[in-house]
Amino acid sequence: MAAVNEVFRENKPESRTGEFARAVARSSDRWRGNRVTFYVTLFKCYSPVQSPSAVALFSSAVECGSPSKVPKMPTTTEFLSSGTPEEFDDILAVYHDALQIKAMLKNKKQGESLESLDKWYQEELGKTVMARSPPHMIRKELVRLMDWKLSRGKFRPRLIQYSESNEESLVKSATEKGIKLAQAGKIEEAIEAVVVLKGVGPATASAVLAACVPEKCCFFADEVAHAIPSLDKLKYTNSEYILLNTELTNCAARLNNEIGKGSEKENNEDQWTPHKVELAVWTHSLLTHNKPKLLESVSNKRSGDDSEIVKKKRKRKKKEN
Repeated sequence: MAAVNEVFRENKPESRTGEFARAVARSSDRWRGNRVTFYVTLFKCYSPVQSPSAVALFSSAVECGSPSKVPKMPTTTEFLSSGTPEEFDDILAVYHDALQIKAMLKNKKQGESLESLDKWYQEELGKTVMARSPPHMIRKELVRLMDWKLSRGKFRPRLIQYSESNEESLVKSATEKGIKLAQAGKIEEAIEAVVVLKGVGPATASAVLAACVPEKCCFFADEVAHAIPSLDKLKYTNSEYILLNTELTNCAARLNNEIGKGSEKENNEDQWTPHKVELAVWTHSLLTHNKPKLLESVSNKRSGDDSEIVKKKRKRKKKEN
C-alpha cells in the first residue's frame, strides 16, 4: 500500500497509470485478492489515462505473483444466490460483530445505542406486538423503531419528529391492518396500509412488518437491496421493496429446501425466513466492505471441524438438550 501511495505523491497525473500498475505488482499478496476492488477504485479516481493498453497493464499487475494463494471470496450477490445453509449459518453467527462495526462507523453520540436498539428490535418488539389482541404497535414503539432504523442507516432527525406526531389511534389501526395483510401474504397492500403514518415510507413500513411477521417480510436495508443488481440505485418505492422481499423469500425457500432434504423439519417450521436471510446478507455486505478479513476467516474456518463457530454451535446444542 505504501508503494501505491508513493506513486500518487511523487508522479505527475499523466505518468500514474503505468506506475500505479507496477506499484500494485510490487505490493505484497495481502493487498491482492479482495483488495482488487479497492485498487480499481483508486485507478479510476486518480488515473486520467484509461486506454485499453493501460487497463491491460493494470490488470496484469494485479494478477501477477501467486493469485491462486488468495481465495476468491464470493460477492454478496453471489452469496445471496448460491450460498449454502451452512454458509448462511456461519455468516449469521458473526452478525453481532458486524453490528458493532456499524455502530462504530455511525458513532452515535446521543440517545440509545445501536446495540441496545437492535437487541430490542430483533428480540423483543415482535413478541410484544404479536402478544396483543389484535396484534398492533403503539406510538412509542414506532418512535423507537424509527430511532433504530436511523441509527442503522441515514440519519434524518425530522423523521423522529414526524413519527412522534402520529395519533395513537392511527398507529394502532395502521399497524394492525398492515400486520394482518402481511400474515395473509398480501405484502404490497400491507406496506400501503402502514405508510399512511407520518414519516413512514416503504423502508420504515418494512421494519414494522419484519419485526412482527418475519416469516413473510424482510427489512428494506440498503446493504441488502444492493446485492440485487437491479436495485443498485434506490428510490425506496413499494415496487422495489416487493422485488427485494421476493428475492429473499425465494432464497429462504431454497435454503429450507436444502435443509429439508433427507430430514424432517422440527415443529413443521422453516428455519430460514426472509428476515433471517436479510440479516445474513446484511452481515455479509457490511463485512465485505468494512472487515473482509473477518469474512475470509469465517469462510476458511468452514473447512475445519475445530472452528470457533462450529464449537459455539455444539455448545448451544448441548445446552438445548
